[in-house]
Amino acid sequence: MTNDQNLKINLPTDVDELIQLGDAIIKKHVEDGAESTLSASKIAKINFTLAQAREKYREVERYRAMLNESVGELKRLLGNGSKKESSFKQVLKATMQEIAVSSDEEQSANPVFKYILIENGEKKENLEN
Repeated sequence: MTNDQNLKINLPTDVDELIQLGDAIIKKHVEDGAESTLSASKIAKINFTLAQAREKYREVERYRAMLNESVGELKRLLGNGSKKESSFKQVLKATMQEIAVSSDEEQSANPVFKYILIENGEKKENLEN
């Protein structure tokens, strides 16, 4: 047996690997049977924590899948480079041009105007295109 002072334990940081490590410890304990050096209370704690971790990990994976699906839908709606999606941006640009031309409103008071570049007037800032 190795002296405790000489041991350096490097635990994995990946969730899958941590769960696999816990499973391996439980398996070793079961295989060792009565000769196992691990206490029943320690094994019970590991089992309990593993069960909770697995359930939470499944929940995370469900949310991750929902997030990925939602991001895909958002990109399809707002545009990610295809012609159909860029038509939405074209509608926004046309609408903003209409607002800029027809508006008597003080431009600095309306947040829409911060995205409009006026080339033949005083305002020369273009914050986004």
